[in-house]
Order: sequence, then structure tokens, then C-alpha cells
Amino acid sequence: MDDDISYLLLDNDEEANGLVTEAQLLRLSEHMTIPTAAACIVGIKPSYTTADYCSLEVSKAVDSRPCITPINAALGACYESLRTAIILKTLSAQIEMTPFDYDTAELCPEACTPQEIDWLSTYITRQGLITWLDARGLRAKFFFAKNDDNASYLDPEHPRFSPKLAASVKAWLAFEDSELYQGKGVTDALREWLEVHYKKLGLTHQNKKSQNAIEQVVSVTNWNLKGGSPKTPG
Repeated sequence: MDDDISYLLLDNDEEANGLVTEAQLLRLSEHMTIPTAAACIVGIKPSYTTADYCSLEVSKAVDSRPCITPINAALGACYESLRTAIILKTLSAQIEMTPFDYDTAELCPEACTPQEIDWLSTYITRQGLITWLDARGLRAKFFFAKNDDNASYLDPEHPRFSPKLAASVKAWLAFEDSELYQGKGVTDALREWLEVHYKKLGLTHQNKKSQNAIEQVVSVTNWNLKGGSPKTPG
């Protein structure tokens, strides 16, 4: 049996007749839905998948061969991880809720289904997802193939590597997700983010958190020199 699945792979998309590919179009987007994000992390074209509120898989109309089973398992696990992260608030998202049926609530309250998170409409920002993935050491090819994280000044093996410089750059990139500082002062938000990620960023002294290093990075990264809570885009 032919087990070729290359046509499903997001990075196997080739331009045809000058048309842009699915991967190229996805890279234009600043945000994406949870099923789309999960498919991109796994490396499968989202257009070939189907999702509901609790599952994500390659559409059976596209491919139902047994060799697809591991891919479906990966898609489902990734989808669940993203939903859990959003619920636990370790991944920022613009949460949409399922519609509330006011007619049913009025006529038969006991039959009315409570509102739940609409996982097909809820979305996350691209940069917020990249930051979340990077914090977990998962450099999914679609998101990191051409990411500036490969720059030499971020390489710990480089002879001139500076942890504080790298931390400043990574913090600055993380705050492309405006929800990280919504309603907060920039320095407070930066400090909060750095105190969560200080170990990965190497902001330590004698294996303990270095508050002095964190404050130095905050000072360098702070773009709101006038103080106060910045206006968020939108």
C-alpha cells in the first residue's frame, strides 16, 4: 500500500502557475484559530483537516488510510495542548463564546446549554504562539524556519554571546502580543514576563534568579519612556 503523505505536509507546498501557496498565505496572518495553529505546529495543511470543539484530524474525505492514524493522534494532542494552555492562561487568546440561546432559556431553562468557549472561533496571535512554543523548546518548522531566533547574537555558542542582550531581544519580540501588557505599565509587564522566563534566558546568579539582571533587561527593553500604560493596537 502506498503510504505517501507528502501532499499533506505544509512545507511540501510548491508554487503553481505563480499562485501563492497555503503556507505563504498563512504566514501573512497575524493571528489564527486554534485548529489552524495546531495543524501548522504539526506541519499539516490546515485546509486538509477538519475540527470540532474537541477533536482535530485529517478530513476523511481527503485521506482515510491507516497510515494517517499517527498524524491524527499528533493533531489531536496538539489541539488539546493549545486548548489547555488557553484555559490555564499560559497562552494568551482572544476567546469567543458559543451563542447563548435566549429563546430556549426563556421557554425551557433546564434544557438550555451553558455558554462554552468556541474553539473554532477563538484565536491566538502568531507572535504569542511563537513565544509559547519557544518557552517549551518546541521549534515547529512552520513558525521558526525563518525566525530571527537563529541570529548569531542569540546563539549561546557564539563567542560574543550576551545573555542580557538575547533576553532583551526575546522580550521585545514576545511583546508583539499586546495582550501581555494590556492594562499594565510596560516595565511591570516586562518584569513579570522576565521573572517567568528568567531560567531559560540565563538571568541567574549562582543558580538563582538575578533580580539585578532582570531590571537591567527591563531598562534596555522598555520602549515606553514616558511611563504609564501604553495604548494597545486596535
